Amino acid sequence: MHLQEIEKKITNMDVKSEFISKKDGRITTIFESLYVLKKFAPNKVHKNEWVIEYDVIAHLKNNNVLAPSCYGYRIDNSGAYLFKEYVPGQPLENYTKETALQLALMFSKFHATGVVTCDAHNDNVIQTLGGELLFIDFGKAIIFKKKNLLFYFKAAREIFFIKTKIIKDNVTYQDFLKSYIALQPDKQRRILRTFFAGCNSILHLRENFRQKYKKSK
Repeated sequence: MHLQEIEKKITNMDVKSEFISKKDGRITTIFESLYVLKKFAPNKVHKNEWVIEYDVIAHLKNNNVLAPSCYGYRIDNSGAYLFKEYVPGQPLENYTKETALQLALMFSKFHATGVVTCDAHNDNVIQTLGGELLFIDFGKAIIFKKKNLLFYFKAAREIFFIKTKIIKDNVTYQDFLKSYIALQPDKQRRILRTFFAGCNSILHLRENFRQKYKKSK
């Protein structure tokens, strides 16, 4: 469906819910469990996130990776608008071995296409009514054309945030990590395991330092 048709269609739809972010001025509106409209005010520098999200979702779909449909964006003097498919679902409070394996498969598919979401936290991963896990916000994602050192560092950082912000149980996280590593090419598994472990230690030290610094202020 053309973007103009969707814009015209939602003007006659009931609003199911609306969320306003005080942090960045983003307004997210859900229309009749069909469409999501995300809006930034004209003066917000974050509005380029809509271009990023549209491009990343198109890239993933071209590589047959599951993602919410993104119908397009519009940026003008009144603001920045992104039109997406609404997918019913809820974030998981607790992950099991099975859902950890699903998460590992999802992120391994992202990384295989060169995509790092750079925003891995629990609210961005939902379980749909069909039981699938779905990542729903790609506004901060990066598409790497080449898997260089920066790509692997960003991927390692993403794995670290999965541990600290999504799967907080260490046993379940280990199930996730083993599955993620097993899904990588044979020749890379040992190197990635060592590299991720090193990055994980550094990021933990950094996080501990930040927490101590906050308490000392």
